[in-house]
Amino acid sequence: MLTQLKFRVINQHLTRFDSFSPVSGSKNYLLASFEFLTSDWDSIDTKTAVFVNEQNIKQEVAISDGICFVPFEVLTNSGYIYVSVYGGDRITTNSVPVFIEASGYAEEDETQDG
Repeated sequence: MLTQLKFRVINQHLTRFDSFSPVSGSKNYLLASFEFLTSDWDSIDTKTAVFVNEQNIKQEVAISDGICFVPFEVLTNSGYIYVSVYGGDRITTNSVPVFIEASGYAEEDETQDG
C-alpha cells in the first residue's frame, strides 16, 4: 500500500489528519486522500487538488474516488508544499501546509572526467 497524506474537507475548510513525514525526491509514491464530509460536495463531479511548493511550482491533479498522487514536480526540494482543493462552479478550500523533509538520495553525476 502506498503512503498517503490524509485530508478532510468540511465545507470550505481543509484539514490534514495524518502524521506521516514525506521526503523530497519521491515519484509515483506519495498519495493524497480526501474525505468530503459535507453535503455541499456531494453533487460535485470534478474535484481537483492543487499543490504548490516554495519555488512556486504549481500542479493541479484530478481527485478520483477521493485519491490522487502528489505530483513529483512539487517534491523536488525540502520545505513546505501547500495543498488545497476546488470543485464544481467553484467551491474552494483553504490551503494547508505540509513539510517535506530533505532526501538522502542524490542522483549520480553522469559526466566523468577522463
